[in-house]
Amino acid sequence: PLAAASTAAPAAANVATTVALAASDKARDTIAAGAKAPAQAVTPAEGAKPKAETITAPSPVATGAATGAAKLQQVVGEIGAPPPTVPVAATSAMPVTGADPVAGAEPEWMDQWRLRRAEMMVLLAALALLSVALLMQKRLSARAHLLLTLRTLYLLFTLGFIGWFAQGQLTIVNVTAGVESLARGEDLSFLMNDPISVILWLFVGVTLLIWGRGTFCGWLCPFGALQELVSMVANAAGFRQRRLRAALDARLKWIKYGVLAVIMASLWVAPTFADWMIEVEPFKTAISLYFMRSWPYVLWAAGCISLTVFVYRGYCRYLCPLGAALATMDFLRRWRWIARRAECGTPCQTCHHRCAYQ
Repeated sequence: PLAAASTAAPAAANVATTVALAASDKARDTIAAGAKAPAQAVTPAEGAKPKAETITAPSPVATGAATGAAKLQQVVGEIGAPPPTVPVAATSAMPVTGADPVAGAEPEWMDQWRLRRAEMMVLLAALALLSVALLMQKRLSARAHLLLTLRTLYLLFTLGFIGWFAQGQLTIVNVTAGVESLARGEDLSFLMNDPISVILWLFVGVTLLIWGRGTFCGWLCPFGALQELVSMVANAAGFRQRRLRAALDARLKWIKYGVLAVIMASLWVAPTFADWMIEVEPFKTAISLYFMRSWPYVLWAAGCISLTVFVYRGYCRYLCPLGAALATMDFLRRWRWIARRAECGTPCQTCHHRCAYQ
């Protein structure tokens, strides 16, 4: 019996598995009910004529199932083994209702990172070059002509590549969107859709600890670069920026902090007003949309740029909310740009007179 069982069990298991996967619930109930009643052969009496009766041909599925069930019952009766179950491989291949079809798939932002790989490599190389230049600031500052040439070329790169080509202008919108997302209990994964901005924010975050906000505002802001390039052209044309009185300059610098406070408060009090206040930044008009916008926005952006002809980087110094936000983090800075000496301030004031930032 054991030898016969080892031969018949696989065939019976295969038949039972096929019926379990192909038949409907009703068909399985019918097959199970038929399997419980053992089939008996009826032998007619000798000489008796078989009684004519109508026989309905069973379906192939029912015939195969009945045959398989009979063989299975015979094997089980001989070896006392429990009936086979559906193999795990068969059940694992069956679809699960409610399963997530994209579970385990990589995030969508990975496509953007692959597509913009070349831009990312160029940006990383430029940031490495800037880091070296900032570490060598004493040597570069001793050669004014070389410093001016390198700075002008880097500002052109910042405006042309980072701003207009790669669309990497950091903005107060990044800050407000992040604050709103965290307030709703969400994460900041949406920022990953723009790899250029992510790299810039990481670099700015690190350099805030080393050199403060001057790294971004002075070298990596496309709109700031546009202002400075315009001021260079204006100076070459014979225009000179005015130097405001120190007291007035100090008071005007508080305006940008007021603009930042109004924007952040409006996020909860009046979100629609916050969207309007964000337009104080001309970055979207001048950098993201290439001045292709309705005339009020273009006029405002042109006015902010024109201000630098009369006051060096006037928008950056007095109105920029992003600059104000970065300035609030200046307490994290651990190094100073300029080494201080005993002569600084009294009698020497060379930095004060030569620096256009006052």
